[in-house]
Amino acid sequence: MTRVGRLLNVLPGEGRLAARLLALMVCVWAGFAIGANGIEGLLFARVGPDTLPYLYVALGIAAAAVMLALNVVLTRPRPQRLLLVALLAAAVLVMAMRGLLLLGQDWVYLVTWLVMMVLWTGGTVVTWGIAGAVHDTRQAKRLFPLYASGVILGAALGGLATAPLARWAGAENLLLIWAAALAAGFLIGRRALAAAGRSKALLHCDSISAPT
Repeated sequence: MTRVGRLLNVLPGEGRLAARLLALMVCVWAGFAIGANGIEGLLFARVGPDTLPYLYVALGIAAAAVMLALNVVLTRPRPQRLLLVALLAAAVLVMAMRGLLLLGQDWVYLVTWLVMMVLWTGGTVVTWGIAGAVHDTRQAKRLFPLYASGVILGAALGGLATAPLARWAGAENLLLIWAAALAAGFLIGRRALAAAGRSKALLHCDSISAPT
């Protein structure tokens, strides 16, 4: 076990999988931070913050519906594939939101803010659901604090990158960066789930072939 592995509570054989899950958290949540900052900036600049109380009421209803739907997904026998599809669907939805911004109407900024917040809530369930799907309880106790630090790091990096990216690409195009981060998270998550599946298959074969 390397010194870094001991420091991070990563056991031998877990390094690649842990690195992929950490990269997933950093990538997805950096994208979320960039996209959320862009949408909130556009909302405040074009509409103003006075609509926020009404938006939060609508958000409560919408988020409850999304959480109920995700709960159905997570109670299925093998939710991993659906969780990955949810990440890819979120990327497509963000691209659609970017297209909607071309209309330039006030209601568009209200809708995109609401969708952004619902995606933020759902993204938490999806990313941690993927992490939970590839680890058993003992691994989760050791590695989930590492992944939580990845969420914080990703959000911090996204926040720091927002201003220079907005100056370079424009606030509206921050959504394209967000969509790219979600697509990258899908690819990382798929590789992590595939690697975890191979590891479990090898362990199963070893247990069958071991002498009794």
